[in-house]
Amino acid sequence: MFNLAFRKKYARHRLTVSHQSVTLRRELFGRTWEKSIARKDIRSVAQLVFYQLNDESVFGIEIRGHKEKLRFGSDLRVDEKSWLVGSLRRQILGPVTAIAKPARVPAFGCFSISATHLLKHNLPFAIASLLMGALFLWVVVGFWSFDSIIPTNDDPVFFQIIEGGFALIGNLFRCVFFLLSGSMLASGFATIIWVIRNHGQETRFEGNESTVTIRRLRSDRILSERSFSRESVIDILSSVSSSTGGITSKRIQLVVADKAETVATSIIADKADAIVAEIRQAMGIG
Repeated sequence: MFNLAFRKKYARHRLTVSHQSVTLRRELFGRTWEKSIARKDIRSVAQLVFYQLNDESVFGIEIRGHKEKLRFGSDLRVDEKSWLVGSLRRQILGPVTAIAKPARVPAFGCFSISATHLLKHNLPFAIASLLMGALFLWVVVGFWSFDSIIPTNDDPVFFQIIEGGFALIGNLFRCVFFLLSGSMLASGFATIIWVIRNHGQETRFEGNESTVTIRRLRSDRILSERSFSRESVIDILSSVSSSTGGITSKRIQLVVADKAETVATSIIADKADAIVAEIRQAMGIG
């Protein structure tokens, strides 16, 4: 942890793109670390999820070759990452060639895509959380009693202090167990309410020459709507939001100006990736 903190605060990084290779160099307190990938071996330059922080995906930049890769940039701003990825792609991989669009996507890049939210796979987790929370709460309330930290016997003071200390530790442990069971119950109830409230919802992604619009609908009734100017949308990304019972769902985020706007939180993984790919193609995002 100390090493990571010092690296994030004091390390200086330099990325060098030459005709032969791409080199990432890090300098920290006079020591130098360097790694290179031959330019002819590079296959992709992309933003990927490096880790999760407070249930939010943190993206970084990865340059991948046949067997090696360079990973950096997780501390950059969203707009800086998008700009850097686009610049590196042009420098390393060359200009993006035009890709034939599907027949239903007009030449000027309009699109209308719907995605149904994946919610049922959250119910087993919610039910298990409710049952375990109720069981723990029953054990705490029905079988555990809080001990007095003030001994009532005639033992010497030294032993009374020890007994009082153990009683205090036991009471604190019971409090933690009580809070844990309550948190599990609250989590289960909250998940069930969330599933019920969002049942039957879909997210519709629509775009024309000037605007990108995200609508949440139920039975063709608009529940919410957000619009962004096409020029402000830098990128669109998908990242894992949950994995339960062997089913992985993803969130979809629009990179708008200098921040990421979450527009869908629980879309089946393959569908989310297909949506992102289609929108990126329609908008001409490399």
